Amino acid sequence: MTEPVKQISSDVEATAANDRSRRKVSSELEHPSAPPDGGLHAWFIVFASFLTNGIIFGIHNCYGIIYLRLRTELERTGVADAALKASLVGSLSIGMTFFVSPLAGILIDSIGLRRTAVLGGAIATVGMLASSFALAHVEALYLTYGVLFGAGTSLAYNPSLVILGHYFRKRLGLVSGLVTAGSSVFTFTLPFFLEFILGLGLEATLRILAGMMGLLMVCAVTFVPRLPPTIEINGAGTAEGSAGCSRLWKKYINFSIWKNKKYVIWAIAIPIAMLGYFVPYVHLVSYVKDVLPEADGKVLVLCIGLSSGIGRLIFGKVGDHPKVNRVILQQIAFLSIGVVTMLLTLANSFTWFIILCLFLGLFDGCLIALVGPIAFDFCGPKNASQAIGFLLGLHSLPMTTGPTVAGAMYGALKSYRIPFLLAGCPLIICAFIMLLIHRVKDQDVESVIESDGSVGSANNSIKRKSSAKPDVNGNQNIHPATSYGVQAISPNNLKGECVVVSNTSGLVLGQTEVVVSNRKPVIANLNNWSPAVGRYHVVPPMAYGTTDRCPNPVSLTSFQPNTSSILW
Repeated sequence: MTEPVKQISSDVEATAANDRSRRKVSSELEHPSAPPDGGLHAWFIVFASFLTNGIIFGIHNCYGIIYLRLRTELERTGVADAALKASLVGSLSIGMTFFVSPLAGILIDSIGLRRTAVLGGAIATVGMLASSFALAHVEALYLTYGVLFGAGTSLAYNPSLVILGHYFRKRLGLVSGLVTAGSSVFTFTLPFFLEFILGLGLEATLRILAGMMGLLMVCAVTFVPRLPPTIEINGAGTAEGSAGCSRLWKKYINFSIWKNKKYVIWAIAIPIAMLGYFVPYVHLVSYVKDVLPEADGKVLVLCIGLSSGIGRLIFGKVGDHPKVNRVILQQIAFLSIGVVTMLLTLANSFTWFIILCLFLGLFDGCLIALVGPIAFDFCGPKNASQAIGFLLGLHSLPMTTGPTVAGAMYGALKSYRIPFLLAGCPLIICAFIMLLIHRVKDQDVESVIESDGSVGSANNSIKRKSSAKPDVNGNQNIHPATSYGVQAISPNNLKGECVVVSNTSGLVLGQTEVVVSNRKPVIANLNNWSPAVGRYHVVPPMAYGTTDRCPNPVSLTSFQPNTSSILW
């Protein structure tokens, strides 16, 4: 064995020893080469995520029914401002669902998808069950129903979106549409169930709903991740003082997503839209009653829910088409919702209200179905948890502020015309801000091995050229001791990782390990491999979630192909 290879072998052994000394926080990991885009387990996860979304947002969206009974109970016991206090309970719960989302993303990366979802289901169950014993004390309901139930649903909801990217790539839009349609289905059907069980009393109703919350833990058990948690716990030492706090922040919060310009623009634009987005959902029934006193506003809510579910399925599937730009599709949705919200002020018949609400729901389904896939497009599978979490967290303030301001304006003007006209403006502004996303150049392109052996690409990848010097023909001569120049990546993130090497035809040529030499990743253990001159792809493990060791490493030395480039 040559000296360079001996040196690299010793580096690999040292790396393995270091890796064994580190403790991973989660062992819930499989080792596939690519998302399967199907299979029994994958579709079972889709069903579990569908139930999770349906149960959570079905209960949140139908709080109006619980609100009426709770307000009556509070008024009967002589509680002052019963209507305000009963509405605050529901507002706190939905607000906490979004406010806690960044924490959900951090927990997913630190303790794992499944544990986070189980924890969320447990907290939501305890909160709902405790609420059934606190009906005589509305202040206690702020904690049990508002904070505990709301926070628990947030921890259960976020993993149900993130897990989809672990099992689907080509069909990610479709399955996101299917999963998010769960909230539409439950919102459409749950009111009938609630009306029935409320006959047993409010206490019994909340306990039955607590049982439904328990199903979230059952669903969470199916969320077996294919990517490891991105945060490791090292056994050596503890951080102290301000420097320690800084290290802890960097350890648990994924700051890299905020260096992604496309994500930053997206994360700024959507919360602006939320200022007007929820105004029709909160005030539509009241507005219709002002315009058409004899009309049943609940029919319009059902129209929105039904068409929203259809929109999630249709646009989720459309978004999977390789020639469709998901960002443009979501821009169209925001623009359309803004225009429809404004047009509601011109409706003078119930037929027009129904038509406009059907369009409102259709485009609502479009933008919701694309949130998860766009987050995966911008930030990749391993960063999607916190990308989605922080995005939803930024929703919390504007989504509660917008409807409140609209209500205050109605109180002053005694008309919804101006509030609805103004509510459409933030949505249209959001659509135009998102135009800036198309001005940002793709920072990187990654060649990846798909499940069928073909070579695909992912927007979130990193392109790196070999630092090896070109030979006399201008090609780069790659050998075991070659260091690959890597920018914006810590070498320690690649140390000991498995990589897959393929040619441009998609033929997988081998798997090997990466060691670190002079603080740069080095491909090692490449024996007796001399492919022809051409272009080769080295796929990083973060693409699909192999472990930090090769599951099936091959021993390949004397790897000296002449290649035009190596892609990281």
